[in-house]
Amino acid sequence: MATKLRGSRLEAEVDRARADGNWKRLAELLQAMKSKHSGMDEMVELVEAELELETFLEQQGEVLRPRRDYANGLREAEMLLKDTIDRRDGGITLEAHLLLAKLHYATAEYAEALKDIENSGMELANTQFRTLRALRLVAEVYAIKGFCLEALETNDKVMDKMRSLFCYEKAAELAILYVGEIEKNIVGGTGKGDILECCLEKVAALRVRDSTIERKSNVEGIEWYRRIITCLGDKSTGERLQQKMSRQFAELLLRAVPAEGRASAISQAVSMKSQNLSFYMGSHKGYFSPASRTEEVILLLLISEVLATREVVLNRSADLSVSRHQSIRTAKSVYNLLTLVSTLIFRTYSV
Repeated sequence: MATKLRGSRLEAEVDRARADGNWKRLAELLQAMKSKHSGMDEMVELVEAELELETFLEQQGEVLRPRRDYANGLREAEMLLKDTIDRRDGGITLEAHLLLAKLHYATAEYAEALKDIENSGMELANTQFRTLRALRLVAEVYAIKGFCLEALETNDKVMDKMRSLFCYEKAAELAILYVGEIEKNIVGGTGKGDILECCLEKVAALRVRDSTIERKSNVEGIEWYRRIITCLGDKSTGERLQQKMSRQFAELLLRAVPAEGRASAISQAVSMKSQNLSFYMGSHKGYFSPASRTEEVILLLLISEVLATREVVLNRSADLSVSRHQSIRTAKSVYNLLTLVSTLIFRTYSV
């Protein structure tokens, strides 16, 4: 069926598969792209390299851990990307540079990855996102740049930390934008990918850590947590990250915000979400907005509990034992926190 697609229909299907990370579908479409009169001849090498890179990384596990020995398995993809760059063919050159940066990061060639990012010109003010896939790639590569800067520490550690944090924040901004766009355009997406999930989790944690080290208020880190969680709250993508960050954020609020605090009331992220919901629901307030630390912590833990228990593996077969133990451990950690919070509330109101 895919081989019969041509022109704008084929291009739309390719863009959809690439944005959604549906590599199986993209492999089918690649054959149509290679056929005569497909109208996508200039994209063939880029898409073929992307397909090889992404399927290879998927086979290595959920979390990307850079290794030098990946280079042999990605040699063909590297050659295809370099050929695409040498042709200097307009809009796809940016994406080729970004994919090459991702490839070099995966093979632990951090200095090469930084060179690829610089050559891409992605940080210029006039960078345009030709497709949703391009937006996702730029978000991923900002995160990759942060990882590379951390891995290649110079003598100026303070500046390295600031540059890395800037990259993570930029990646998080673009990831939030991507999540909103992918939900509007594509049904049944595969999520953001482990690079962006790692970045979203890291940017909030780093802001909190920096505030703790410098003995400043944790407001900025807390706001990042709220912003990410409210962004993911009504989306089908990123549920694993939402579950994890909801629990982490509840722990942070218990440690960093006074029991009588009403920090969420002045949260820009919460206020914007409330305004959006009010617009759709009118005068009938059919949603809950926490008014205290205790309410916010309980809400976060209930969200985390729902998502954690949904993912619990009940199948007792030996090949699923690791997944089963991991999912049960995750659910237990949420229930332990819920028990702790319930005990604290009981003690407070029973005095």
